[in-house]
Amino acid sequence: MRGRGLLDDRRYALAFARELINKGPCGARLIRRKLGGRGVAPEMVEEVLAGLELDEAELAEEAVRLKLASLAGEEDETAARRLLAHLERRGFAGETARNAVIHALKRRPKESG
Repeated sequence: MRGRGLLDDRRYALAFARELINKGPCGARLIRRKLGGRGVAPEMVEEVLAGLELDEAELAEEAVRLKLASLAGEEDETAARRLLAHLERRGFAGETARNAVIHALKRRPKESG
C-alpha cells in the first residue's frame, strides 16, 4: 500500500472488502484480517468497516441459511457445531454466530422418524 495515495488506498480497501462480502457473507473479523494481511493500515481498516455499515447479524443469518442446506439430515447438535465453525471461519463474532445458529435451528423443520 506504500507509494499509493491515501484516496487510492481507501478505494482499494473498500473495493476489496465489498468483494469479500459479495463472495459470501462474512463478518468484520475476516475483513479486518484480510485487509491487514494486504498491508492496509489498521485505522483505514476501521474506516472501511464503518463505511460499509455491516449488519453482522443479518449477514450471519444469511451465511447460516446458505450453509444449512448442506447439513440436511444432520442432528441439530452436529449442525450447530458445524454452523458455528463455519461462521467463525467467515469472521463472525461468537455471540453473533450463536444467535444466528439458534435462530436458524428454531426455524428448521424437524424431520420425522
